[in-house]
Amino acid sequence: MRAGATGSNDGSNWTNAYTALPPTLQRGATYYIADGAYRCYTFNDAESGTTRITIKKATAADHGTSTGWLDTYGDGQAIITQTIDRCWNVQTGYWTIDGNGPVGTYGFKFVATVGDPIPPPGNRILSLGVGIAAVLNNITVRSVEFDGADIKFVDAIGLNQLSGLYMSNIKVRNIEDDAVEGCHPCTNATFEYFDMDDWTNANTVESHPDAFDLYKLAGTATFRYNRIDHASQHYFFATSAQRIDIYGNVSCSSDGDVGDGGPKGVAARSTATMGPFNIFNNTWANLDIGFSLASGHTGTASNNIFYNISETLKFGGVAHTYNWYFNTPAVTEATKQTGTRNPFVNAIACADLRLTAATDAGDSGIGSAYRTDLEGVTRGADGVWDRGAYEHAGQPTEAPAPPRNLRILR
Repeated sequence: MRAGATGSNDGSNWTNAYTALPPTLQRGATYYIADGAYRCYTFNDAESGTTRITIKKATAADHGTSTGWLDTYGDGQAIITQTIDRCWNVQTGYWTIDGNGPVGTYGFKFVATVGDPIPPPGNRILSLGVGIAAVLNNITVRSVEFDGADIKFVDAIGLNQLSGLYMSNIKVRNIEDDAVEGCHPCTNATFEYFDMDDWTNANTVESHPDAFDLYKLAGTATFRYNRIDHASQHYFFATSAQRIDIYGNVSCSSDGDVGDGGPKGVAARSTATMGPFNIFNNTWANLDIGFSLASGHTGTASNNIFYNISETLKFGGVAHTYNWYFNTPAVTEATKQTGTRNPFVNAIACADLRLTAATDAGDSGIGSAYRTDLEGVTRGADGVWDRGAYEHAGQPTEAPAPPRNLRILR
């Protein structure tokens, strides 16, 4: 598919490319999309076993047929501008939406225009199973940028569910309400390498801006390697859950805009019994409420850094060991490390929260599944499994102080 193509519009090659996705898509096919501006679309083709349909951003290295191809067709983004609620509306299972780039690059970009100047809470720019009675299986979304509206999952309690959701390398900006919301339920969902920032007008009475606001999580829900700045309510919130793995994340508020009782690092419905929570090797910085968990919540929180947390951490029934604390209300923990200074390369505006030096050794017994940090560094390779999201091994240290009383001898 290529915006502005003037050929036969049959999708046979890049000269004759579709200018918009055709009404019916074929199972087992991959549809490549070139740079350009595109419209909203409903993905509702019937399932055929486990056969997928892939929607992929075309690049110079990966674009299907080479007939009629120019590399300039794949050196930018395919931009989908929202003109209706549920702009890209997925209503069946076995789909891959792939922006086709490494972490930090986003081939697809969704831009919201509904509302003035910012969409009101509830505009869904990517909708997965919202408002329909269905079971959606195995949906992958990766290398996608969202600007100005949220991502909504299955929302009809008892009528629909989503199993096998995988979202990776997602950039989110200019959100007024929850960025990622829904699940009734979501079973075995993974959210990784999200880069979230800029909740615009986030402290209005009408909005309740969470980064991840997920209602019912079944199986294992995994949140890993995400960077979240300035969600003015919860960074991670669940109403009901079984196993939740939260590891390798950086959650920081850069401007002190804490909203109504937030920002909170991890919170869950206080009256619910849920867990285990496995909360390992995260960095929580400049938050009002670090954790808000209750006695019915079980699991373990280990190897985390808590830096500049205003209120007492509420671990509830979650055991906590080998954590690092600085400028945070006192916590009783036999294996804790109490910091004496800022441990980060550049803590100003959450600019660079890598470590300048190794911490005391954390708990390396949490398991090999948690052995890699968000930059791919192997934990404990230098003999010390550091606390926090970043492993120090191979990371930059503080610049040396400039020399004083320097004399030049000739």
